[in-house]
Formats: sequence, structure tokens, C-alpha cells
Amino acid sequence: MPKRVLINGAFGRMGQRACYVLEKHTDFIVVAKTGRHDCLDDMILATQPDIVIDLTTAACVWQNAQTILQYPVYPIIGTSGLKREQITQLIDLSQKKKQGGLIVPNFSIGAILQMRCVESIAHYFSSAEIVEAHHETKLDRPSGTALRTAEQIQQVNACQPPIHSIRLPGFVARQEVVFGAPAETLTIIHHVSDREAYMPGLVLACQKVTTFEQIYYGLEYCLER
Repeated sequence: MPKRVLINGAFGRMGQRACYVLEKHTDFIVVAKTGRHDCLDDMILATQPDIVIDLTTAACVWQNAQTILQYPVYPIIGTSGLKREQITQLIDLSQKKKQGGLIVPNFSIGAILQMRCVESIAHYFSSAEIVEAHHETKLDRPSGTALRTAEQIQQVNACQPPIHSIRLPGFVARQEVVFGAPAETLTIIHHVSDREAYMPGLVLACQKVTTFEQIYYGLEYCLER
């Protein structure tokens, strides 16, 4: 039976693309598209979705996440801007409720593979810096992807890599991780030229999230299960 999906933030660039892809997919039925003028509580109650995807803004993602977790649905939080302590609170709450969900800093499969490479390299290079670039309308900085990448490096070698953020027209998303050692550097770059790159990961998240019994942080948990 197709899963019922509510998309919050459906009228932004990412939200519109997500609606288009999921409406065409036979595994899902988009039962509601909500924006800033809608009451998320009321729409969840009215449409009874299985999955609620948040693709809004950093200014409201924390409130939205708390709202979604009040209902027996599977949240997929695809909005960056959550602080680490907020992520921990959401995971802890989901464990108590045995409520599956995902917090996804980046829906791109390529970005996940970049982070896996970075984690391996960090065992051998103790110095690194991150340069992330996004379109001029992305308000939060650093990006959730950059913060997650920095966190992974720090877990391996205790290095706290500086993050440099660029917000300019002409970019969709780009992340460069530069490792340095005596007499050499190693650079890993991931570049997104169109939001279409995020759609396979979004579909994968929707397919896998209903098998979880807590919230996980990162799309990589969908690749491993």
C-alpha cells in the first residue's frame, strides 16, 4: 500500500521538486502540501499522513520537528539549522517513543560518499578545512552538510576544521574538504548543479524511514539498512 506523505515547505525550490517526484512515484501518495501560511498541526490531523517531510527554513525547523513528533508519523527533517543539542533531544525523544525518523543534512548520495571518503582520510591527515558554497537565498551558514562533515572529522582525529561559507548566485551546492600534511594536500570536492541530485536520496529516505524505530541523523543509515 502506498505511504501517505505530507510535504511541509512544499512551495520552495526543494519542496516543489520533491512534490513532483513523489507524486509520480507509485510507493507514495502526497496527501498534503503545506507552506508558511498553513497550520502544520491542523494539516497532520486532517490528512493523517504516514510520513511528514520538512523542507522549510532554519528559522522554523526546530518548532516544526517538535510539532511533528507529537503525532504517530515518521518525520524526515531535510531542513538544516538544527543545533547539535536539538538533534540529540529529538533522537532521545524518538527512542523513548520508539518513533522512527530521519534528520538529513544532505539528500545527495554523492555527498554521503564524500563524507565517507573524508572520514577515511581523517585517519591519516590531522589538519583540514571545509569550504561550502550555496545559492544566495540560503540563509543559514555553515550548512548542515558542512557541520556534519566537520563532526565526522573531529570524531576521528579530534581536529576541529574551520568552515568557510559562500553565498552567491550561480551556486546550488558545493563542498570542498581540504586536508593538509607536510609537503602535500588532498582535496575532496562534491558539486551539485541541480536539485535533481537530491531526489534519489529523498525517495530512499521515504522508503526506508518506516522501518526505523528511532530518529537517525544522516542519510547514510538508509544506505546501510
